Amino acid sequence: MAAQHWWTGNPHERFWLEATDRDDIGTDLRAPLADAGGRDNWRYTLFREAHPGDIVLHYDGKAAAITAWSTIAGPAVPQPIIWAARGSYARERGARASELSGYSVQLRDLTRLATPITLTAIRKQKNRLIALTQSLQQVAGKAPLYFPFELSDRPVRPIQGYAFKLPAAFLALFGLDQIVTPSPTFLLSTKRAEIRQHFGRWRRALLEDAVREEGLWRLPGERFVFANQDERASTRLGPRTTLGVDPLGHYWAVQINEAETPGDANVTAAIALDSGGRPYLLRQGRLNARGKDEQPVSFETFRRLTGATPVTVANGDTLIKRDWYVVTALDISSEEIRRNTAQFVDLCMIARSQGAGDPEDLAILRELWSADETGGTYVIPGRPASDPHEVRRIQGEVWQHMAALLRAHGACVDKPRHAKGYEVDAEVVNAKRRLLIEIKSGASAAEVYGGLGQLQLYRKLLPRLEHHEPVLLLPRLPVLALADAVRACGVTLVTYALRAKGKRLTVTFSEAFYETCGIPAPASKTA
Repeated sequence: MAAQHWWTGNPHERFWLEATDRDDIGTDLRAPLADAGGRDNWRYTLFREAHPGDIVLHYDGKAAAITAWSTIAGPAVPQPIIWAARGSYARERGARASELSGYSVQLRDLTRLATPITLTAIRKQKNRLIALTQSLQQVAGKAPLYFPFELSDRPVRPIQGYAFKLPAAFLALFGLDQIVTPSPTFLLSTKRAEIRQHFGRWRRALLEDAVREEGLWRLPGERFVFANQDERASTRLGPRTTLGVDPLGHYWAVQINEAETPGDANVTAAIALDSGGRPYLLRQGRLNARGKDEQPVSFETFRRLTGATPVTVANGDTLIKRDWYVVTALDISSEEIRRNTAQFVDLCMIARSQGAGDPEDLAILRELWSADETGGTYVIPGRPASDPHEVRRIQGEVWQHMAALLRAHGACVDKPRHAKGYEVDAEVVNAKRRLLIEIKSGASAAEVYGGLGQLQLYRKLLPRLEHHEPVLLLPRLPVLALADAVRACGVTLVTYALRAKGKRLTVTFSEAFYETCGIPAPASKTA
């Protein structure tokens, strides 16, 4: 094959197509190094031209459709394979499977298309495909396109072969360009000055909006804390940083340390550049144990519990394969760097919760670990016996209205979290009050029991909140005996009311709510 191809130097042309009837689609790409005549045949060997991070679409001959896509995880490596040629010529000569000299390319992240691209759908686009290939041929000149479909007087059909090149315009034609996106390939920086420069940029972004408290820096907006790993008393943030969500800094989620050996894949954090030279902070998925009673988090555990996808790092492995994750790009605003870092800290806390509960619990925690609660609605999909229906996020709507009201009167509304993920609905602080508010969408005995227990436990789980006044915010007061019992426990009861007009929801609060929060109550807007 020629060294230069029509896609050479174009970073957008990173798509390939495997035509096969394998049962294990997405495991790898593998083919012989020569055809039955002993000749190099591009229809077998073209995948050796692909690069890690490129995308392979899978045409399943049994389904007569493009059914899935995968990401290339590494370069082609020599490997003996069991192979039998297919197609009319192979059938005529009675080809049988045998061991041949071949190659394999590892794949990752097999993703099934929700709507496969059928051969019938491809045939309907014949005229556009002809125009597409004619345009490409003007770029390629006399060089081959390696296009997978025959465009002749007959109906469109796959060309006999295994390995093909797909132009990006093909994906756009079938609406795949927003679904199938190649992940970048990174290269660990080997330049000490470059590493220091970009780690310095990351630390400055953290410090820019941080509040210094008792040896810690707090980022209230992003809801995490960080400190020097070695010298907590120092007011200068050094090259070894610990980050977590525990406000007291007792439980850390992750350490991000500046690499001492440039380009060494043994380091846990590194500066890497993508193919365009854009700088990123990367961190490995393995997390060391924080004490003798805790197990380390393995690469597999991090991947399984967080659901995060590792990125391709061309020089990121030693004898042990390592999973690298993007913490943040570094050529963006400080606010974005802090927000991305906060999200990575949350992922690390999820991974450290490996013994805290079942996968459903972890999924819930991932949704709760957010900045502000969301309102609006969500859709519960239909099941065989029911239609899909829309559900309004009542608690999120109440939270948003409450936070907007209190913030308009100068109050600070925050959502503190314990290191294991337990999250308070709201901490409200103004000149007159320090409140701990739990919101419930109902006033049943079960809802009240749950809210009361949460308020008591949160003040013990988060000692900083121990002396905050506990408040239970309900849509209505519970039965008198239960309300009296709650008040006897030292918890203030306040209420809200909901009024829906179409999709618009109005939330109003009781006079007791305004009085408890220490803000003026407009008489016409109380519940």
